[in-house]
Formats: sequence, structure tokens, C-alpha cells
Amino acid sequence: MNLPKITTTIATLLILSGCAHYQPDPWTTQDTERHVAMTVLQAIDWRQTKHIAKNGHKFYECNRILDDHPSQNEVDLYFAVSWVAKTGIAYVLDEEWRKRWQWVCIGSSAGCVGWNYYLGIEMEF
Repeated sequence: MNLPKITTTIATLLILSGCAHYQPDPWTTQDTERHVAMTVLQAIDWRQTKHIAKNGHKFYECNRILDDHPSQNEVDLYFAVSWVAKTGIAYVLDEEWRKRWQWVCIGSSAGCVGWNYYLGIEMEF
């Protein structure tokens, strides 16, 4: 796992947590719907990535934050931090930027899930 990138992620989260006095735009029903879609797609990607980690002899991970053959624990840590970061960022953005951010997250996760499916990568349970 790439320690400098993880450190940068954690530092970003700490900076965002310093914005506790900030009053973001109210969270809408549409925000919740997009967030659920993002979360479901990210969960599928997480399970597929666990399959990659378990089957390193057949697959390698393309995400540059993770190693080519990450451990199960590295995969879990990455996706947990990623979900918290995406959620935190969505929370502090104003309504229009939140919507854009969520659509970018949805598109990115959908692309990863689709590519993994195309490659024959299963979801491990």
C-alpha cells in the first residue's frame, strides 16, 4: 500500500474535520439517493477487489493507491477510508458541487465495476 497517498488522504480528512463550524447546504432526498447508489457501487467494487487480492495468481489491481497484489486488510482499509472521505467531501460541499461530486463518484465506481465484470472478476462473500 502506498503510504504517502494514505497519509495525504488522512491529512485531508483531518483538515475537513476542522471545518466543524461550517454549515453545509441541507442534505436532500436526491443527495441520499445518489449517496446510496455510490455506496452500493463502491461495495461491489470492494468485493471484486477482495477477489483480486485473493486470486493474485490470476489478476492484479490497477488502482495505483493499492499494490498490484494487495492484502485483504489493505483492500478493506482502502475502501473504508475511501468511503469516509467521499462521504465527508459530499457533506461539506454546497448543493450543486455535492451533486457533481456524487455523480463523479458514481461514474468512477460504475466504470471500475463494469471493467472488473468484463474481466470476469467475481464478488467475494
